[in-house]
Amino acid sequence: MPQDNLLNDGVAVKVSAASMRLKFMPCVPEYITTRCNGRCCQSAQYGHLIAASPDERAALTEAFGWQWEGGFLVCEGKACPAKQENGLCGIHYSGIKPISCWAAPFMLNTSGTLVIRNRHKMLVCYKDEGGEPVYQCRRDSLEMLFGKEETDRMCMLLDAGAGDFTAYMLRAAYDTITYVDDLRRKARKAGSREAVGSVDV
Repeated sequence: MPQDNLLNDGVAVKVSAASMRLKFMPCVPEYITTRCNGRCCQSAQYGHLIAASPDERAALTEAFGWQWEGGFLVCEGKACPAKQENGLCGIHYSGIKPISCWAAPFMLNTSGTLVIRNRHKMLVCYKDEGGEPVYQCRRDSLEMLFGKEETDRMCMLLDAGAGDFTAYMLRAAYDTITYVDDLRRKARKAGSREAVGSVDV
C-alpha cells in the first residue's frame, strides 16, 4: 500500500499498464547525440512547444529572457531555445526545467489516466531496436511525478505483470501538468496554432 503521506498529499490517478509497457529507448546522451537528436524538443510545424506554469515562466524569463504568449514559449524557429546542436537540453540540470518537459513522454488524458503522449509514439525512440518498457527506461520522469517510493511501488507492480492500477501523484506535479495540459487543450479548441500537434486529449 502507498505510504500515508502519499495518501494524504498525493492525487490518485489511474495508471494504464499497457501504456507503461510500450517500448522506448532510454533517453540518454549517447542515444540523443547519435540517433534521435532531441526530436521531442522541436516541432515539425511550429515553434511553440513548451507550455509552463506561471512560476516556471517567471523563473525561465528571469534566467534566460524567454518570452511567452498565452502561456506558451515563443521560439524563433521550430526547436526549443534550450536545445543544443547535439540535441541535448541546455537547461536539463538547471533546476528550472519545466515539469511538463521532465514528465515526457507521460501524460494524464482527459479521464485522468496516466498514458503515453501520442506525439512521442511518432518519434524514432518508440519501438527502436533495443527498446525497453517505458516505465523502466524513463523512470526518472515517473519519479518527478510520483516520487521515488511510489515509483518503486509502481515498477514492482508492473514487473509482476499487474493490470491497470491506482497510483498517487505528487500534488505539485499534478497541479502543474494538469494546468499545462489544460492550456494546450483550450488553445487547440480555440484553433490556436501554438497547440497544433503538441497536445493529446
